[in-house]
Amino acid sequence: MPIRARDVQERIDSIRIQAGDPRVALALIELSRNPEAEIEDYARLSQADPEFAGRLLSLVNSSWFSPGAPVKSVKQAICTLGLSQIKALILSHCVASLHTSLGLDATRARSLWGATMCKALAAAKLVDCTVPGQAEEAFMGGVFQDIGVALLTSIDAGAHESILSDPDVTVARQIERERALFGMDHTLVGRKLADELGLPEVYVRAIANHHRWPVGQDGPAQDTVEVAVQLASLFPHDLRWWPAADSRRLAELLARHPAQWDGLEHLVAVVQEEFAAIDELLNQGAESAASIEESLRAASQGAARETVRLVGQVNVLSSSNDRLLEAAERVDRARREAERRAGHDPLTGLLNREGWSQRAAQTLSRAGGPESWMGIAFFDLDGFKAVNDEHGHAAGDAFLVEVAERVRAAVRSSDLVCRWGGDEILILFLGMSQPECTEAMRRVKEHVESRPIECEGASLPVSLSGGFVSTRVEEIDPDLSCLIQQADECLYRAKRMRPGSVVSCQPGR
Repeated sequence: MPIRARDVQERIDSIRIQAGDPRVALALIELSRNPEAEIEDYARLSQADPEFAGRLLSLVNSSWFSPGAPVKSVKQAICTLGLSQIKALILSHCVASLHTSLGLDATRARSLWGATMCKALAAAKLVDCTVPGQAEEAFMGGVFQDIGVALLTSIDAGAHESILSDPDVTVARQIERERALFGMDHTLVGRKLADELGLPEVYVRAIANHHRWPVGQDGPAQDTVEVAVQLASLFPHDLRWWPAADSRRLAELLARHPAQWDGLEHLVAVVQEEFAAIDELLNQGAESAASIEESLRAASQGAARETVRLVGQVNVLSSSNDRLLEAAERVDRARREAERRAGHDPLTGLLNREGWSQRAAQTLSRAGGPESWMGIAFFDLDGFKAVNDEHGHAAGDAFLVEVAERVRAAVRSSDLVCRWGGDEILILFLGMSQPECTEAMRRVKEHVESRPIECEGASLPVSLSGGFVSTRVEEIDPDLSCLIQQADECLYRAKRMRPGSVVSCQPGR
């Protein structure tokens, strides 16, 4: 039986978020764009939502992290987790709180949460190929675009899931059926809910328009972030179901950019890897959310399974084949995880030389433009040998881990950070002007040195010497070996001058 639009509006008006105010998440992202922001600023903002602050402390004190001593302050928790994980945590908390306020049961909430995070990650990855500095904005657009789906599900879960689970219902057809059933579709519901929550206009537009313009066809010029959010909207609204027509459409659109993505499976694998890491971090011990890889496979096999059902066949061979496919996928996921680990330093979690070189080559292949600059910073810890000699190698390892966390907290997600040697850290900054590259290098040094490191009962000061090279992207050799050597030479000169110094140069000078 159709539901009146007035009843849906009353439901929107009645929503009161119990915790996880989206405005706190937005303020956090805005704060991350301020190079002068301090850890205290992030702690103060996180404490604006007491439930989030409590969840943060609970997480960092869990067996997952096993801290040596209880973490009692939000500031200390932020230092332990790192800012990138704090952003993911607060946004996830925001989405989960909305689902709780809507009264969704645990199974539906987990699947809708998973779909939301996957869309957000997909939007960020799609933008990161072209405009890395806008990845966070795209992530936010992906987070908010489907809040209307959750609200409609809360009104009549069975009716709405009959739409989402129908393999023949594309996004366009879903919109039509929602209007017929509820008097308005999830884009309009989402826009009204966004207004009710007081979200900024940029996200209100993303919610209202993410299915409106036919992506990839002739039409008005669009913002890069808007296009990424619209492409991500072709991911499933619920991870349990992915209409085959939508997955095929997304595959066709991605095929127009072969230099960036080797097909839909490539994008899904990248998103799935990051989603699995977030899911594991934020939902320890909970049953895993559905996999988008499984949804994609279900979409591609849906027609064949429907034919078998209609003729009443029981195909044991097909069942065996499914099990073989699942086993092959597990092996493939294990292979990708092994490859990922092979590219990272096991102590700090930073990229190692091989992983950094591969990522740098991929990143530079997508960069360009006459105004595009890049910078390479080569840092070395001053007096690190004394830490090992006086306090032991376990203290030295803990010291390095904390330095790595501080570096991660001071850079953008698109910057590439590598543990080059024992206490050497190499960073690639890209997509900035020359002054911005220099400022980014300075910000990393100041943040790492901002306070002593507490280690084995001692308060140890931190000092970095650095070498820095900046140049236009179009003027460099793609393997970067000459630039790395020049940055290393600058570092050597800085160490000879005075510990804590930085020497900068441009190629050939």
